[in-house]
Amino acid sequence: MNRIALKFAYSAEGFFGYARQTGLRTVEGELTKALRDLHIIESIEGNRFRSGSRTDRGVWAAGNVCAFDTDFPLRGLCGALNRHIGANGIWAVAAASVDADFNPRHARRRTYRYFLNDDSKTLDIDAMRGAAGEFLGEHDFSNFARLESGRTPVRQVDEIHIGRAAGGFPSSGNEYATFDFSAPNFLWNQVRRMVGAIKLCGEGRLGADDIRRALSNPQERSDYGLADARGLVLMDVDYGTEVSFEAGRDAGKVGDTIRSVIKKREKELLLLGSMLCALRGKR
Repeated sequence: MNRIALKFAYSAEGFFGYARQTGLRTVEGELTKALRDLHIIESIEGNRFRSGSRTDRGVWAAGNVCAFDTDFPLRGLCGALNRHIGANGIWAVAAASVDADFNPRHARRRTYRYFLNDDSKTLDIDAMRGAAGEFLGEHDFSNFARLESGRTPVRQVDEIHIGRAAGGFPSSGNEYATFDFSAPNFLWNQVRRMVGAIKLCGEGRLGADDIRRALSNPQERSDYGLADARGLVLMDVDYGTEVSFEAGRDAGKVGDTIRSVIKKREKELLLLGSMLCALRGKR
């Protein structure tokens, strides 16, 4: 058998999050079912299926990654999956042959983008950029994450970029503040809690010094809110030169499908538009 890494996108609509849950429709559950139905894998354990990132309910993805062992031909993989589950909100984008010990959890970088509605243009972008700078580098993020037993709260944040974006399709004139976060990995809810704090700074209700104190004193509880999951997109999981993804031959059809979803769901317009941009970059 060969080990394959699959890059895939999905909407959040109709899913109870990413990870498999008994009795609930999830992205991972539907994806692994499709892989079994198509005899790409026989079982999750036997074919060593692993996921690169597990997103919360309401979070979209343009470039999550999973890996599994299979005898299925690489070049036909994306097309077969898209014909089987493409209408259900999961789209295979690209695939690659990888080393036998490849684990998609061990990424060099994960990038998330958050869209925050700012139709009134009242958010102070400069203040938010100054606040975001406090998160750069290595910190104890106990006050900016949902902690899990056995996992260190210390994380390294490599890049944060904040800007503005306007609805790029005729049906929307919405204005958004955009937040791009890049790091090797993130804690549960870390991005959404960082956005919550940065937003308060943009509204003038919090200062960068408050964030600095919360990072420096993790033993003193601070809670600056949790941004809505529906504004978040997992843009990419990157492995550097270790993985060379080859776009599926039906990448154009995948883009057309996402465009049809865009027309139906104006509320998530920029989220899906972001996915299209990511797809164009992978062709």
